[in-house]
Order: sequence, then C-alpha cells, then structure tokens
Amino acid sequence: QGSIAPDMLGRVFEGVMEPGARKQSGTYYTPRALVRSAVDAALAGFVGGRLGVSDADALHRLSAGDERAARLLDDITILDPAAGSGAFLLGALERLTAFRKAAGRDATPRSIVARNLYGVDLNPAAVRLCELRLWLAIISAEADGAPDTVPPLPNLDAFMRQGDSLADPMRMMLRHPLRSPRHAAALTAARRAAVEASGGAKREALRRLRQVEMDTASERFEAAIREREAQIREILASRHDATLFGERRHLAPRAARALGAARTGLRELRRLRRALREDGAAPSFDFDIQFGDVTAAGGVDLVVGNPPWVRAESLPAPARAQLKERFRWWRTGSGRGYGHQPDLAVAFLERAWELTRPGGVMAMLVPAKVATAAYGTAARSALSEGGTVLAVADLTNMPDASFDATTYPLAIVARSDRPPADHRPRLGLDPASSVALGEMAPGGGPWILVPDTLQAALARLRRHPPLSESTRIQLGVKTGANHLFLAPAAEIEEELLRPAVHGKDLRPFLATPSGRIVWTHDARGQVRQSLPPQASCHFRRHADALRGRSDDAGAVPWSLFRASAGRRVPRVIWADLARRLEAACLVEPPSLEWVPMNSCYVVLADSTPEALALCAWLNSTWIRAAARATADPASGGFARFNARAVGAVPLPRAALGDERLTALARRGGAGDDIQGELDALVGAWLDLRPRDRRALAEVVGVGAERRRRGPAAAQGSAGRNPRSRPARTS
Repeated sequence: QGSIAPDMLGRVFEGVMEPGARKQSGTYYTPRALVRSAVDAALAGFVGGRLGVSDADALHRLSAGDERAARLLDDITILDPAAGSGAFLLGALERLTAFRKAAGRDATPRSIVARNLYGVDLNPAAVRLCELRLWLAIISAEADGAPDTVPPLPNLDAFMRQGDSLADPMRMMLRHPLRSPRHAAALTAARRAAVEASGGAKREALRRLRQVEMDTASERFEAAIREREAQIREILASRHDATLFGERRHLAPRAARALGAARTGLRELRRLRRALREDGAAPSFDFDIQFGDVTAAGGVDLVVGNPPWVRAESLPAPARAQLKERFRWWRTGSGRGYGHQPDLAVAFLERAWELTRPGGVMAMLVPAKVATAAYGTAARSALSEGGTVLAVADLTNMPDASFDATTYPLAIVARSDRPPADHRPRLGLDPASSVALGEMAPGGGPWILVPDTLQAALARLRRHPPLSESTRIQLGVKTGANHLFLAPAAEIEEELLRPAVHGKDLRPFLATPSGRIVWTHDARGQVRQSLPPQASCHFRRHADALRGRSDDAGAVPWSLFRASAGRRVPRVIWADLARRLEAACLVEPPSLEWVPMNSCYVVLADSTPEALALCAWLNSTWIRAAARATADPASGGFARFNARAVGAVPLPRAALGDERLTALARRGGAGDDIQGELDALVGAWLDLRPRDRRALAEVVGVGAERRRRGPAAAQGSAGRNPRSRPARTS
C-alpha cells in the first residue's frame, strides 16, 4: 500500500490524456502545495467567520487542536464542482484529518470521505480516478491486517458524481432555484446508508438512494410545472381584461414573448417528467436532486477547486449562447473579438458562488485576467459588494504554483456574508499575510493587486485625468492573411510596399521595421478601388483566401483592417506584449511611412510636438509603473499593455504642451540617457512624493532595460530583420 502515493495518480491521469482533449477541456494538474494553501485559506475563512475571529487566528486554533474550532469541521460540507482526478478533495481530506487529529477527534479518512466531501466532474474516467485516489488514502491510513478483517471500502459513487456542474435546465426555465426540502432528511440517510453498505445490502441501499433522488426530482418537476401553468394563466388573464372602450385587450409584444417562452418551458418540463417516469432515473446530474439535501440546507460550506480554463473561441457557438443565457457574470464581455469574452472559469466561479451557503467560503483558482479584464466586472462587483473577499492572490510567479501549461493563476477566497466596514482583502493565500489590498474599486472596477505603499502611490496618480480622456488608443493594422500581405512577392509594385513594424521591433523612442507590407490603401487610410497590374493579379489569385478572412473586408477584397493606424501622420506606438511599457515615435521621414501591425498599439497625434511629448511621457518610470500595475500578466515576466492598461495612466491635459518633454523625446531618440531628467519632469507634473516614487520604482519590470540600439537604428532600412531578444529581468 505504500508503493504509490494517491497524489501521484493525478499527474498520471492528466499526463496520459490526449493533448488536444486535455487543452480543450482545460484539464491540468494543480500542484499539491497550492491545493493545501487554498484549502487552508478556505477552512480558516469558514472557521474564522463562525467564531468571529481573524483567519490567521482561526488557522492557528485549528493547527493547535482547539476543540471549539475543530468541532465546526465535524459536519462541514466541501464540494469541488470540477473535481477532475480529485486534487482538491484529497487536499481537503488531508487537512481535515490533520486538524481533527490535533483536537483528538475522530480523524479517520473513511469517516471524513463518507460525511464531508462531494465532487462532480464531466469526465467519467476522472470521477473513477478520484474515487481510486480517495480509496488509496483510506487504505494507507488504516492498519494492515488479514483480508477478512479489513472493512469494505465505502461506495463513493454516492458522493462523487459524473455530471456537468454548469448544466442547470430547471434554472434556465424558471430563473430561480427550486428545491425539495421535504426529501432532504431521507436523501441524507439514503446516501450515508449507501456509502456504508456492503455485500447483499449494497444493491438495496443504492436502489433506495436512486429512488429518493427520483422522488426529489419528481417533486421539483411537479412544482415547476405548477409554477409555469400559473404563469401562463396569469398572462392569458390579462388578455381577457376589457379596455376603457369595452374592447378585448391584445397581448403586448413583450407579454406575447413571455407567453411563448412559458409554453416552451412547460412542454420541456412535461417532457422531463415523462422521461423520469418512463426511464426510472433523473435525466442528468442536478445539484438540487443528487445533493438536494445540501442545497436545501442553504448550500455548501466550502466550494473549492480549479475549474477548467477554456477560452471563449474554443467553445461551440451554442455553448457560448447557453452560458450567456444562464450566467450573468458571463455576459459582461464588451468589444468585438474573443479577446473580450470570458473564460469558461468565470461561469464556474458564478456557479460556485451560487452553491456557497450564507457564511460559507468559496476558494477557486481562475485566470489572473479576472482581476482586471472588463469581462470580470460582474464577478468582481458581486463578490466585493455581496460577500467578504478574504484573499485575492496573484500566483503567476509563485514557485509552488507551477502548472504543466502556460497559465497565470489567480486565487479568489470569499465568504458569503457582509464584510466589516474596515475589511481589506489580503494579497496572499496565507491567512497570516499582512500584505493587504487597498480599497476595492466600486462597481466591479479592476482589482489592482499591489501592496499598500504602491496602492497609495497609484491613488495619488488617479487624481489626474486618465490618458484615455484626451487620446484615442487603437490596435495596429491587421491583415487577416499575413502570407498574402507581409511576404510580398518580388513582382509586387514597389509603390505599394511600406515598412512594417511589429511589437518586437520597438525600443524606447526607437523602432526598426522588420518586414514590409503590401499597402493597399491611400495616404488617408482609405482602400484603393484598383491596384497596379502585378498586385491586382496577386490578390486575384488568392481571392478565396481573402474572402475567407474572419473579419469583413467589405466590397474591396484586398482591404486591410484598422488601416487608419498606417496613416502618414505623427504617431506614438508601443508593443502589446512587453516586459515594460516602451513607446516609440513615428513623426518624421522615413518613419512616417512605417505601418504598425496589430502587435502594436497606436495613438494618432495632432502634431509632431504632441507625439514627441506623449512618447516621452509614456517612457517615464512613473507611467511605466502605473501601466504595469494594471496590465494583464503574460509568461516569462511579460505583460500585456493593452488600451485598458495604458489608457488608465495619468495625463494632465496641459502636459502634452510642455516643450521640455518634446526636447527630451528628441534626445532620447538620438540615444542620449535622459531617464533621470524625464522622471524628474514627469514626477513634478504628477506631484509625486519621495515615498510614492520609491514605491513606483519597485514595480516589477519598470527598470528592466532591453538591449538598446543606437540612433542609426531608427533610420534603418525596411529590409532589416533584427532578431535580438529582450534580456530577462527579475
């Protein structure tokens, strides 16, 4: 029994999965140390809330064997709604065992598994492996003995269920939970009997459990049908009311749509009830059926886990539509393109919060972008205004949080109760952490996960108007078919070719184009209605590829997208992906000819002095720090300096008229070291105190120099293709 650790099987399971299926399902092993930290944070938050003490005090009491604290764990319910191979359930089992043992209470894994743990996963193989890992944990904790003296293993399929935690057909039809408290006690008794049964009694115990689940489902369907029928009668009754002139009233369009939806829902409910009677089993997993006793009691005490992280573009269109219909937090993506759409983990986060009982705690690992992205607005608002956010921990650079995939994890621990007036979430999972988050932005604004001193400095910067109020930021030019536009054939007319600048080509104040683009637009950015012969022939040969681009090219097939970024006007550009914000100027020949591609962000300036001043402003240490503090993390110490992050940096309206900034930008472009002078000038504009400057200067990546190029680089030929990589920083 000691030759294989239960924890090892999780890596084995995810390691043998077909890579495509693993990526599509978002299945990745969660490091054991991270599981323990998350479970401890959740348990401390639950016990601390019940005892009215701090999380640190609660965890100390549990570790020290405090009887009162340990007693709260006797009947605690812990759920992982996307259990996978059981990493979090196994972690919860280990911690409950340790804390109960410290208090001298019953600490056998057998009793804990059969009483406290619940798991659901869509993958049936994962459910079976989760059961196996828990069985191994039970066996490894019990004394060796003769086979006939070893108690039968518990039937874990009563607690570990195969199903989709996000599928909720009843809520889709009724818009609210519908539970069956009348069967709650019977369901609890039947499940525990089924767990402990063995031999000939096992079949009867499992049959009894399924029967109680069917009774629970039947009650819910009957109640739902009655509710739908009453709704239809109410809508129809309004039609029979006479108007002031004695005429029969017609249904308003909105009422007519409601009537149609109600009738459709009623037909579906009746179909499900009929299937229940004919098949003798509930049509699918449902928390309010299989775990109806837990939900009827108000919900789960602890909801923990690492749900699948699946980007919106990887989901089928019907699935995206259903998620948007069911989950309010999943509707908040704004803007065009999948980059603005929520990750599947956001739907799991909302489902977990729904299942958390008042006073219960949710601890989930989600993508770090949930803290700052627009699509996380509703989630942040609901958690910060409707609960007590105990911890928000960016684990991107945490040594023990290394996954087998490129991930940027964020741990959110929240208790379902109102926060004290002076409450501030901590920035680490450890309840003893003294690093706290500053005031949370109202209305679901971004969570800036930085220490107090930096929070104070950023708050001082926010006294000034944001850059987005005075400038418009846009992405660079997109082709939709790089092989047709960025690898021009030799015969393409030279008059159509312009240097192309990518994000990797940028340095502070400088850029070096690494390629050329077939520019099919005029000087104003308008698409040409006709092209020279060779170019016309080139695009005619590839007409199908042009029409197959994901964006709408309009009537002219060779149109480029966001072509205004290539206008021959003064511009400021920076890379979307970089270690720090580094802006370059395109203000004089030959750089006016250069075309920034969609790995760059672009600001079209009104004049050359304004562009130079803005370029200098963005390259100051204080502005780099403000942008980096709110930028979305990326791998290898990089960050995404998108329009949201850079648009939020401060910019006093009069600063762009400061001739000193313009002069510094020209000197920076000539290769002079002007950073100290620039920081002093921008610091004076922002009225930064010495402690603010110290805090901002410590932001990761702010002072990370990449290899600089001489002033000649700015005038390099369009055909040069430098391949230098940025130096690594701490």
